[in-house]
Amino acid sequence: MLTRQLVSLKESMDAVDRQETFARATLDSLASALVNTEDHILAHWPDRPAHYKNQLRATAAAIKNDPTLDGVQTAATQHEVEVRECGEWMKASLAASMDLREVLSLLAQTSKQVREGGSRQEQRLGTLAADLSDVAQMNDIHAVRGRIASEVKRLVVWVEETRRENESILASLDQQLNQYRAKLETAECLAATDPLTGLGNRREMERRAGALIAIDAPFCIILFDLNKFKQINDTHGHPVGDEVLVSFAGRLRGQLRPADFACRWGGDEFLVLMASPLRDVMFRSRQIQGVVCGKYSVGNPDKPFRLEVGASVGLAERRKGESLEETVRRADVQMYNLKANR
Repeated sequence: MLTRQLVSLKESMDAVDRQETFARATLDSLASALVNTEDHILAHWPDRPAHYKNQLRATAAAIKNDPTLDGVQTAATQHEVEVRECGEWMKASLAASMDLREVLSLLAQTSKQVREGGSRQEQRLGTLAADLSDVAQMNDIHAVRGRIASEVKRLVVWVEETRRENESILASLDQQLNQYRAKLETAECLAATDPLTGLGNRREMERRAGALIAIDAPFCIILFDLNKFKQINDTHGHPVGDEVLVSFAGRLRGQLRPADFACRWGGDEFLVLMASPLRDVMFRSRQIQGVVCGKYSVGNPDKPFRLEVGASVGLAERRKGESLEETVRRADVQMYNLKANR
C-alpha cells in the first residue's frame, strides 16, 4: 500500500516537473518571439517614434524576470496596449505614405505633360526654321514674297495654337497644383494625428515641444491619466474603451484655446501643451478636469449606458535645459504622488 502511494506521489511530482518545464519553455518561446518581432520587423520600420523602440524587448525581459502568474498577466496587458498603439501608428503611417505616393504620381504626370508640350513646340520651330531656310535659297522675288506671306500666316496660326495650348497646360497645372496641396495637407494631417481620437499624436507633440525648446521658450504641460481604464476594457470590452477615449478626447478638444495643443500621449494618457505660466495652467487644469471627468453615455446607441469616467492630473513647467520627456516625467511623478496621498 505504502509502495503504491510512493509511486503515485513520484508520478505526480514528475507530472508537475513536466508541466513546469513546459510552462518555462512556453514563456521562453513567447519572450523570444517578442524579441524577434522587435529586431526583425519593428526595428526596420521607417521613422518609428522613439517611444515604440525596444518596447517588446522590455516586455520579454519582464516575462523572464517575473514568470509568476501576476507577472505574466501584467506583461500581457502591457503588451496588448503597446501592440494596439503601434498598430494605430503603423496604420496612420501607411495612409500618409499612400497619399504621398499619389502626390508623386501626379507630379510625374505633370512633368510628362510639360515635356510633351515642349517637344511639340520645338518640333514646330524646327520645321519653320527649315522652311525659312528654303525661302532664303529662292531667286524669284515674287515667289519669295508669296512664300514669306504664307509662312507668316502659318506662324500666326501656330502662335495662336501655342497660346491656347499653353493656357490649357497652365490651367491643368493650376488644377494639379491644387490637388498636390490637398494631398500634402492630408498626408501631413495623418502623420500628425492619432487615428482613434483625432487629437494630435505623440510625434506631433514632440515636434511642437521641440520647436519651443529650440528657442528656449517657456511652456507647461498637463498630463491626464484615465482612472480604472483597464477595468472598463475588461468589463465592457475594447470597443467601449475606445468609445470612452474618443469621447474624452472630444471634451478635451472643446476646452482648448487656439494656442493650446493636445495629443493622445499613449494608451489612456493625454497631454496638453500650453505656452502659459504655471499659475495660469494650474487654474486651467482644474477647469478642464471638471469638464472631461463625469458621466459618459456609451455602448449601443439604441440602448446606451452611462459610465463614470475620472482622470488623474499632473502638471509641470519646463525647466531650462530639460527635455519634453523629463518634463512629462515630473508631471507623472506629481500625479502619482497626489494619488498616493488621497
